[in-house]
Amino acid sequence: GVDGLVVGVDFSRGMLEEARRKVAGPPAALVQADAEHLPFRDGSVDAVTCSHAFYELKG
Repeated sequence: GVDGLVVGVDFSRGMLEEARRKVAGPPAALVQADAEHLPFRDGSVDAVTCSHAFYELKG
C-alpha cells in the first residue's frame, strides 16, 4: 500500500551501492546484513522476494 516500506538486503556493500544507483520510484531502505542473521523482528515483514541468492544458500 501507500504506507508500505520496501527494504533491500545484501551482504555486499558494493551490491547495495549498485542498488542505490538503480532504485526507481519511492526510496527503498537498503540494509547490509547476513541472510542467516537478519535484523528484523519476527512477524515484522509481510512479503519476501529473493533474487540471485539461492545458489549461495547451503544446507
